[in-house]
Amino acid sequence: MGIAWSPDATARIVETFLDRHGLAEPNVDLVRFHQNAVYRLPRHGLTIRIYGPEDGAAKAPLMIAFTEFLKDKGLPAVRLSDRFPGQPFDIGGRQVTVWDWLDSDESDGGDYHAFGAALRDLHAVSGDFDYPVADLDPLKKIRNRLDRLTAGSRLADRHLDTLEASYARTCDLAPGLTQSRLGAGVLHGDALRKNAVQSGGRMHLIDFDSVCRGPFEWDIAPTLVAEKRLGLSAADCDAFLAGYGIDRSALPDIEAAMIVKQLSMTVVLCLKAGESNALDAEIDRRLQAWKEWSFETRWSSPVI
Repeated sequence: MGIAWSPDATARIVETFLDRHGLAEPNVDLVRFHQNAVYRLPRHGLTIRIYGPEDGAAKAPLMIAFTEFLKDKGLPAVRLSDRFPGQPFDIGGRQVTVWDWLDSDESDGGDYHAFGAALRDLHAVSGDFDYPVADLDPLKKIRNRLDRLTAGSRLADRHLDTLEASYARTCDLAPGLTQSRLGAGVLHGDALRKNAVQSGGRMHLIDFDSVCRGPFEWDIAPTLVAEKRLGLSAADCDAFLAGYGIDRSALPDIEAAMIVKQLSMTVVLCLKAGESNALDAEIDRRLQAWKEWSFETRWSSPVI
């Protein structure tokens, strides 16, 4: 069993990595702590990813294999550092990988057309990826996270009841997740705009720990959710679709994917309950909307 999943514990893993490789880094920067922990080592131009409770032993090798595949295809994406052979590493019972840091261009103000084109290019070649990849099953992932929430007692019973009722209702939409007009193949799996970096004038996809196989609509849905919930402009959403090579008329069956994605995003946020008053207020806002089965409430976005 791995060590406890906490920022302090993952910081110790970074310290162990640095000691093993004789590296000094005075400014270790925690970029994100969530399902995975991501640290930046600015002196060395590296990113360390520590895989969390959700199947790190399987995710780390898959992420390595897929990014190597994209490298062979010439697609811009995050690259595994070649300075540390033998990855992934096991440190403290956690899988650890090391990546070259991508510096974001100053002009990267959220180019959604380039982001859509990057996903189009990924989908165009993904059929050639022959590494074992699990089928898309977001409802199973949501179920696992709900179980963690219940076990952790981080939410009030009324909130857990709301999530359980929303989950049951969302499960009824499962058949809609398999309907596709765009085709199917290997997906990014978590195709949010924050999971891409424009660097050197090219859009690089990053964070491939959710790679799976399924309908391409699943990778389109997060940007439509961002428009509906997070204030993304219609112009940016249309630019994304144009970059992908479609318009809204090509997505008549995407509502199920959008609802499942919204529930997934809500449950992920709930796993961070208690970290701040602002975050807890956002959880309350989202859960009230789920209780009412309302999809018009605007979300705040600085919390995840």
